[in-house]
Amino acid sequence: MSRRVTLHSEDTEAWGGQFWLAANENPQTQVNKIAGMGPKPVVGSDMVVWTWPPAALADLSAVVEEAGGILVFLEPTAGLGLRRAAQIAAGRLFRRTRGHDYRRDIPAELRAAGFVVTTQVRLRHRVVGDYVRGEARHFSR
Repeated sequence: MSRRVTLHSEDTEAWGGQFWLAANENPQTQVNKIAGMGPKPVVGSDMVVWTWPPAALADLSAVVEEAGGILVFLEPTAGLGLRRAAQIAAGRLFRRTRGHDYRRDIPAELRAAGFVVTTQVRLRHRVVGDYVRGEARHFSR
């Protein structure tokens, strides 16, 4: 069953189906499902992209680009300045107690995979937790 979303682009073309990435499923399996969705998929990630290897992010980027879709994400990410130093010092504790890894800069990794990060908002959580919320897509030339 395909769900429709009401997200619209600047030129008022409706977006296609919606797909939420799952943490307990193989990245390549999910990329293949997205590839079969049709045009303009909206791919959502709530704490999943940071667990994927760079090669899987590149595959996701290629599929989203080909379909003309968008990636919407909320992920733990590397902080800036002194927060980054605190994350490095407390890194093992975060990975063991919360399962989050703040060593990865998610917006930078999405750019390296081929995405254009069009919106990003860094959110601070308590003393050293940093998250990033945003959108990534491709623009035709």
